[in-house]
This record gives sequence, C-alpha cells and structure tokens, in this order.
Amino acid sequence: MMIQALANNQLVADDKTVMHLNHCLGCRACESICPSKVPFMALMDKARQLTAPQHKQPAVIDRLLNTIKENGNLRQSHGLLNIIGHTGIHRLSKLIPNKAGSTLSKSVDLLAHNKMRKFEDYYPAINEAIGSVLLFTGCMGSMFNSDTLQSCIQLLTHFGFNVFIPKDQYCCGALHQHNGQIDTATELARKNADVFQQYDVVALIYIDSGCGAQLVQQQTALPAFHINQFVLQKIQPGPDRFNSRKQTILLHESCSLRNSLKLGGINQTLVELIPGLNIQKMPNSDTCCGAGGSNFLEYPELADQLLDQKLNTINPVHTSLLISDNIGCSLHLKSALRLRKIKLEVIHPVTLLADQLK
Repeated sequence: MMIQALANNQLVADDKTVMHLNHCLGCRACESICPSKVPFMALMDKARQLTAPQHKQPAVIDRLLNTIKENGNLRQSHGLLNIIGHTGIHRLSKLIPNKAGSTLSKSVDLLAHNKMRKFEDYYPAINEAIGSVLLFTGCMGSMFNSDTLQSCIQLLTHFGFNVFIPKDQYCCGALHQHNGQIDTATELARKNADVFQQYDVVALIYIDSGCGAQLVQQQTALPAFHINQFVLQKIQPGPDRFNSRKQTILLHESCSLRNSLKLGGINQTLVELIPGLNIQKMPNSDTCCGAGGSNFLEYPELADQLLDQKLNTINPVHTSLLISDNIGCSLHLKSALRLRKIKLEVIHPVTLLADQLK
C-alpha cells in the first residue's frame, strides 16, 4: 500500500516514510513464502528509486556507490587500506557521537582488517583442462574476499578448469539496485555483458550469493553459478578427494542464498564432502543477520541488534570456525566478533574445501 501510494503521488517521501521503507532488509523471506508470488524486492527497489532524491544517505555509502559507479570496482582504493591499517585512524571514528560515528566506525573497522591481493588474468588447469570458466570478483572481492577468491582458483584449477579473471569486469550493481540507483545497476550489467562475451567459457562463477542474485536476475547469456553449486553439479567430487578434518564448525546461510537463489542447504552439502566434520547450524539460521546489503552500514545499531540474537547463543569454546557464503554477512559477522573479542574465524565454505584438498 505504501509503495503504491508513493508511485501514485499520494504519499510524500519524508524522513518517516523513507525510514520505514529502509528498515526492510531485502531478505526476501516474505517473497519466498508468498502464495501470490509477489515480486516484493523489485517493488522495494522501485520504491527506493522514488525516494532516492529526498533521502540523504550516510557519506560513507554515498562515496562507496559513487566510487563504484565511476570506476566499476574498488581496486583503485587499495591505498586507503594501508593508510588506515598502519596509522590507527580508524580508532578516531569512535569519538564521533550517534549514528554517524557508528557508521564510520564500522566502515573503517572493515577497511583496517582486510588486505588486498592482486590476481592474474589467467590461471591454467593444473593437469589436463576439461573446460574454462570466468571468475567474477565483484567490486569488493579482491579487497575484502581475496582469500576466498584464491581458494576458488585453487579448487577450480585442481579439478581441471582454466580460470579467467577479467581485469575490466565491473560491479554486479546489487548495491546500486537496492539503493534506488536502478539505472546505474542496469548500466553496470551492460558493461559486464560486453566484457564476458569476449571469452569462450562454459560458465561464470561467483563466490558471493548477494552478487549471484543480481547476476542471475540480469539473465546474462553466460550461465552463472555459485561456486558451491558448480562444484556439486559440474565437478561432483566425492569425499575421497578431501582430507579428513576433526572439528566442529558453525554454518551460517545467507538470506540471498536461501531466498533469492533458492540454494538453501548447499553450504552444508558442500562441507559434508569433508570427512570428520561436526557441522552445527548457527542459531536462528532462518533469520537475517542484519547485514542486508549496505543496511549494516546505514543502520549499524539495528543491524547489530539482529546479529546479537545469533551471537548471544554461540559458545566459542566448542568451535573456532564459522562458515558464511556472502561477503556482506561475513564482514558484518567479523566486525561484531572483533568487538566482542570472540575468537571465531569466519571463512567461505569453498575455503574450507580447498584447505582439505588431497
């Protein structure tokens, strides 16, 4: 009703209205169970496009979206990481009061604890090649998820795939799409399509479910697969391909994996290939962790409250490893765990798999 009223100019996009809309995390849980199959996320994206002119985002998010729009990714920002990490500037953000301080504090905390890695354009299969794939790094992958990308390359080349990583690939556009900048998201998709069509490959592989939901929605000519999905469907390795590991792990499943991509349970299916693991689902696994795209930066206090419902039931004595499939969730989890001084490593399921390769 509210979105319809906005579209028909029957409701003013004031601060109260925008706040109400923005408290939707975009988890799509309602959409996944709706008997009428209402495309709620598409409606929400349109609503945010209508309210965007009246809504002033935090400077951190505004700068993030503009940088990606201008450069296609954040690779040119890697110098900022070194400055923040070596000078301790991130501690000053805690002196800024209210939401602005919380947003800045969380943003620089993420930057200060991540290292960027440079990747080659091409990685050949270790033995005889059975095919070639493109690896989608996303706008933040090489900055915040380089270990996962390295694990993905290791796994794919081990099982006979050549891996191409186009340096001129662009952001998937998900952050822009869900922040009301639909035209920018469409333009980024077009640029990526132009890049991808230059390669003779069997698939486009992505490591983060948030990016994947956007890539699949764009319906590119090239089939897009989550790395977990590709391993299980196209490679189909048995447990005999991995070393045993006696450890209890916590399993977190993102909303985008479960509700957008309809790949619920695939994290567990993948890690079950490793003999010896004791796999425990993270408490309240069917609810959003609060990351919600850029929500954990725009509304950090509310996002932390949602995550607290999960973290309050964790006993780190029983495990030191948490598995998460989406970069937004992982960054949100890592930041909160550091704040709580809980020694729990957060990694992508493909990293665990690569670590146990025979």
